[in-house]
Amino acid sequence: MKIYPQLAFTVKLKTLIMLYLKIFLRVLFSLMSLFPVWCSGDKYLLVLGVDSDGSHMISMTSAAKAMIERNHNVTLVMPADRDASIRKVMFNHSYIAEYYKSSISSDRTQETAIKWSKLMLNGSYFDIIKFGSNASKIMETFCEDVLNDEPLLQRLAKGKFDLVFVHNILACSVLIAQYIGVRFVTFMPAIPPSGGIRMYCNPVNPAYSPELFTGYSNQMTFTQRLKNTIYSIFQRQLSKITYRYLDELKQKYNINPEISTFETLSQAEIWFIYGNFVLDFPRPYQPNVISVGGITASPARPLAKDLEDFMQSSGNNGIIVFSMGSYVTAMDTHMVDVFADAFAKLPQNVISKSAGQPPTTLPANVKMLEWLPQNDILGHPKTRLLICQCGINSVFEAIYHGIPVICIPVQSDQWDNAKRLEVKGVGLQLDLRSLTSDVLIQAVETVLRNDSYQSKMSRLSNIFHDEHLPAPQRTVYWMEKVVRHGGVSHLRTSAFDLNVIQYSLIDVYSFLGIVMLVSVVTFIYLWILLCRFASRCCYTKRERQKTE
Repeated sequence: MKIYPQLAFTVKLKTLIMLYLKIFLRVLFSLMSLFPVWCSGDKYLLVLGVDSDGSHMISMTSAAKAMIERNHNVTLVMPADRDASIRKVMFNHSYIAEYYKSSISSDRTQETAIKWSKLMLNGSYFDIIKFGSNASKIMETFCEDVLNDEPLLQRLAKGKFDLVFVHNILACSVLIAQYIGVRFVTFMPAIPPSGGIRMYCNPVNPAYSPELFTGYSNQMTFTQRLKNTIYSIFQRQLSKITYRYLDELKQKYNINPEISTFETLSQAEIWFIYGNFVLDFPRPYQPNVISVGGITASPARPLAKDLEDFMQSSGNNGIIVFSMGSYVTAMDTHMVDVFADAFAKLPQNVISKSAGQPPTTLPANVKMLEWLPQNDILGHPKTRLLICQCGINSVFEAIYHGIPVICIPVQSDQWDNAKRLEVKGVGLQLDLRSLTSDVLIQAVETVLRNDSYQSKMSRLSNIFHDEHLPAPQRTVYWMEKVVRHGGVSHLRTSAFDLNVIQYSLIDVYSFLGIVMLVSVVTFIYLWILLCRFASRCCYTKRERQKTE
């Protein structure tokens, strides 16, 4: 075949031009992706703690992504060794990263979480309290790591941030907000306990508001109301004790030492709580308390081809999603085999997060993955059921996509979330300590064969979607409002200006009690005088009659 030199040259020239054009476009798109960093939007600061691989990080980064999508500048302060996991979650969202060297490794954080889960399942109350006090030292170490990094603090002080997004559990970030003198909003990544909501002077009635970690509903017996009241009082005191190490750090680093951390947190412009009345039981909230439950839930994205093929291979039976969070790596061989045996007898395909200990035999209908794109799988039309430990992120993602849930709680607020789903009629709760494959199979068949679970969950999902703004956008809206108006003091209740005696009306009730006591004593005294007077009159009359 004859090749003309001129034609060959033209082809090479076109190929070269196309190559340079591709390179130019890639550079252009890369620069465009950085646009939010260069734009004139607000500047927000978020401090990520040592659990930068877990659910708290996912919640925080979901808020950060919503800020970036609104063309705001976002700076994430994070441990240097957690950078890869953060970038994986942030996808193509551009942000500024500030690093500090953490003394707490990711492995140690994971080990602590697993020990905590095991103690919550089988440990004594004393062991749980003891372990919790030891675990708080991790938070103290994390805080010292940041506060000892003087160059980092100086860079943050010069950053001219408009607002700091404070994680209520990783409360060291409020010290950073004070250090750089910037307003802050607070995020509580769970249905708040009484001790937490007392910081923003929210009214609490333990008669119908179940306390965190109790697993109670809003319909309580006398014994449950008694325990709930005691837990409520205990939680308030525990919240103050929890922040004592931060009070010591405030003194050590001279960061507004005249006020406590508990009082500092109460100065938050907005309290974002991870709740929504589609799940939680009704209770009153102050105007500056904003519910942002479901901040991690979003429309499902396309799945990878191998995963999509597995979804389609399920036919009309559909898919069951199984994920126990970080606890899945702590399950022993016996428990792993219990789940494997149950899944093997189900007609549905199962997508499972890989366990630390693999099952003796992996059923043909089970696909195990080290990481689950859970939100995307739940949004797939083939998905029928979620089996999980009922962490708050998983619960809201299930509600978002209208998927019934079987809850196997392990720790913390998971029992409370499970109880709420059970009361709403959209899920069942099982006890991991007595779980057998037959019990699990029966629960799956009950939920999938009884249409009421799916219909009630679909109704909850419709209510959840019927919001003025989705949770991520709602979060950004209120943060923008704080910056726009230099704070939202008009939403701040005057209860913050009262001390405990005034807020609880102890002085008023004491005064009324004294008035009532004086009134009763006076009434009794006058009644006695009247009786004496009447008695004397009667006696005098009788004496006169005798004399006559």
